[in-house]
Amino acid sequence: MSPTDEERFSRLVAEVAGAGRVPLMRECVQHGQVSTWEHCVRVAHASLAMARALRLRVSERELVVLCQQVVYALRVTDREGSRML
Repeated sequence: MSPTDEERFSRLVAEVAGAGRVPLMRECVQHGQVSTWEHCVRVAHASLAMARALRLRVSERELVVLCQQVVYALRVTDREGSRML
């Protein structure tokens, strides 16, 4: 991604970082020793980089928010006794 894209991504992540249940994601582990929050940031970054490489038009903000919402929903489902996908 370009430096401008990286800067915009960092701002979007900072905006979402304290919203709603996001702080709880820092306490959950997704893969080994990676927090759910860090996992979401990495997935969103990779998704945006792919979209840029493929010249797809995407809403950056919605992409960042969607990644954290999906992973959080899966964690909540798992805690309630259902199987994670």
